Amino acid sequence: MLQDIKKMYPYMLSMVTLSLEKVSEKFPFDIPEEEAAYIVLHFQASIERLDAENYAVPRVLIVCDMGIGMSRLLQAKVEKQYQEMKIVGTVGKGEVQRFIKREQVHLIISTTPIEKINIPTIIISPLLEATDKEKLQRFLKKKAGRSSVLATSPQVLHDFMEEELLFLNINPQHRFQVVEMLGNALYKQGKVEKSYVHQALLRERKSATAIGGGIAIPHGDPTLVIASTIAIAVLTEPLEWGKEEVSIVFMLALANEKANPIKAIIHKLSSLSNDPMTVRDLLNATDKQAFLRVLTEKEW
Repeated sequence: MLQDIKKMYPYMLSMVTLSLEKVSEKFPFDIPEEEAAYIVLHFQASIERLDAENYAVPRVLIVCDMGIGMSRLLQAKVEKQYQEMKIVGTVGKGEVQRFIKREQVHLIISTTPIEKINIPTIIISPLLEATDKEKLQRFLKKKAGRSSVLATSPQVLHDFMEEELLFLNINPQHRFQVVEMLGNALYKQGKVEKSYVHQALLRERKSATAIGGGIAIPHGDPTLVIASTIAIAVLTEPLEWGKEEVSIVFMLALANEKANPIKAIIHKLSSLSNDPMTVRDLLNATDKQAFLRVLTEKEW
């Protein structure tokens, strides 16, 4: 099971491993990687449940203080125009707090301003005019954009790469040499703290970071990252990387910031590991520009 977890959730496994190392520093016991894999499954299940809640059909509360007739008319208009919404209730302004305590609500559509509510609220006319429809479309479009984060184009990788941190035709004897080389390059460019290199090597010694398809993603502690960056080494010959052989190494120096689409990056690299044709094209790239073109222009 451990190998499956490494391939499916490599970054989550690394974050759990790093956390367990900090636990071991304070308590006299060591949790083996096989047990860490089970912890990963619990965290991943929780994340996927949260994703399902965040990106499911939005639950909408309509607030209207203009009588039951107008409230029902507004509800009917919204339901007819926006079948991707689920109307969970229609209430007056004074009933909002009581309603949201007992029901999950993602969006409030109201004909009147509402104070002290931590739920996205759109103020509209009871007649649902054209400008109101535009507001609702923007909300739905934004929600759809968040839910499709994993469909982000390969540009998400390119945004974190620099030519100075892309190395072609590397011929190391051991995977630790690659990790040290890329880590030192990141440090010299001011992207990571000096201790990041040592920490990444310790992480790699504990468990190889190959994810299949000739790809490896070594990485260190996110708290030691100064500026999120991906450093890359393309090897002249496949190199033994744990129980696999690796030809392209993506060293991920990604800080834990909201601006970093870590999930999308891992998804793209996982997709790459399952696309031997694109991996072949990357290995055949004659220069850095050609390598980056393959990453940004090919559909994978």
